[in-house]
Amino acid sequence: MSDYTEAQQALEDIGVSLTNARPIPPHWKTLETEVVGPYKVTWAVAPEFYTGYEKGQGQQVVGGFGEAGINKFGIEIEVRTPQNFGTDRVLEGAPFTRQEELYQEVLQTLERVAYPPQSYKLAGTTIVESPLSPEGRDWKVGDVVNVSRPTHDGGALSLGIVTRIYPTTLEVTWPPDEMHPRAWTTLEEKKHLILVRNNPDWREKVNAWYGRKEYSAEGKAPSWTELIKMDRDLLPRLSPLPYSKDTTHERKQQLKTIDIALEPFKIHEGTELDNWNPTDLAGSRAVEGYAPYTGVFPRSL
Repeated sequence: MSDYTEAQQALEDIGVSLTNARPIPPHWKTLETEVVGPYKVTWAVAPEFYTGYEKGQGQQVVGGFGEAGINKFGIEIEVRTPQNFGTDRVLEGAPFTRQEELYQEVLQTLERVAYPPQSYKLAGTTIVESPLSPEGRDWKVGDVVNVSRPTHDGGALSLGIVTRIYPTTLEVTWPPDEMHPRAWTTLEEKKHLILVRNNPDWREKVNAWYGRKEYSAEGKAPSWTELIKMDRDLLPRLSPLPYSKDTTHERKQQLKTIDIALEPFKIHEGTELDNWNPTDLAGSRAVEGYAPYTGVFPRSL
């Protein structure tokens, strides 16, 4: 379940129904924007809201909408995440003070979604994605967890922090203990973990366990990563041509087999297969036990 979907469901309980991909009308005036965890929350009022304002002693009151300060146009509330956004127009014809209270209630609701309370009563109550519950909440780096393995060796109430996420497993970093002077990690199956809460400051916590800056703040990748080139053999094959009709595939497999066979010789002589010609290779006994190869070579193509 995405952050946006979690927020959408939570706000339904307080009467705010977000309409996906619907922005606040551009002519409406923004009153305030707050950031709560992954959520950017904005509320706005219609331009007519300012009509009839009267200045009092150091303050303004809504004068155009009746004695009770009624804002008949309501307010627009927008919630954004990096993946999605939505808005809802609520409390039309309600006092502005009530509309402001609802906005604060929205912020409090999203804060509970982004940073679940640390009460022990909530431990284990959130269903998280695993082979046993594929519809559960997505795992997040920084989730504080307790492990409950069928072998009964989960360390009682010991708590670790999720630092890497894989399809069916998670890397959990644990604090130092009697056997580990610094932080240490285990690879746990998702179905064996109990979510306690999410710690947005997990980097500082884990770095303190390591005694060094093991994890830095999110940002641009280090410059040295540009020097790494992906091995073509590790890239997915983009052609849908069946192997049975792909002559280049068979040739590449044969060359790879020869490269492996000649590895001892290459290490000794420092030569590469591309520097061999068919005659030299056929007459070579550099690698005992392998018959000379008389097939197709790059130089003859």
